[in-house]
Amino acid sequence: VSDRSMEMAYIHLNGFSIIRPQWILLLLLIGFSSLLYAIPDQSKPDIARLIKQSELETDIHKKIQQYIEISWQCRYIDPRTGLSYGKKALMLENQSGFIKYKPKTLNLIGLNYLQLKKYNQAQNYYFKAVKMATEIDDAQQLAYAFQNINYLYQLLGKYLKAYDITYEAVALFRKRNHQRGLAYSLHNLGKLEFRFKKYREALKNFNEAYRIREIMDDSAGLVESLYQIAAVHFRTGQY
Repeated sequence: VSDRSMEMAYIHLNGFSIIRPQWILLLLLIGFSSLLYAIPDQSKPDIARLIKQSELETDIHKKIQQYIEISWQCRYIDPRTGLSYGKKALMLENQSGFIKYKPKTLNLIGLNYLQLKKYNQAQNYYFKAVKMATEIDDAQQLAYAFQNINYLYQLLGKYLKAYDITYEAVALFRKRNHQRGLAYSLHNLGKLEFRFKKYREALKNFNEAYRIREIMDDSAGLVESLYQIAAVHFRTGQY
């Protein structure tokens, strides 16, 4: 989506943002077309090659990164293997004391447990990721951990818990002035408020997430925010 098309569809008025009703369908079409271009290559990764490379690697730090990559690549296609290599990475991190990537490792172990429908274990590792990311000030993985917990709670139908943890995330990222994490969390909070039919609050959070993403030039995030803003206007009868 070009900056110009975003500008045409979005109007700032007295510090607030509104979408003209007749553009709702246009925004949905823009969002759909943009997502088509944003879809990553889904070709199956050569897991066997990645595993072979990791077996030959002698540098402990590179080996950890390779194990993490295998865990990431396997999370959907073979989560048992993904879990195995996530735990191998974690074991090396614990043995070596090299913890730079540990929050990511913990998040990935949680993701693989999630794919295996082992939700208690997934939750346990997500909260470990929160703790470790906070300790070493890894704001990106902290944002992902909160995102993962939010998704898990919603998957289990625990929407109030999802709201509480996301509200906590918003407060934390505001305090740390971490804009990407704040945008993620505001967006997730808005989606939950939309579910609870708190449309005014949802719109406020979607608008703030949009403004942050606009400053960061996050085109995919902008489309997502615009889609949610349009959904609020549609649901409240502002056609």
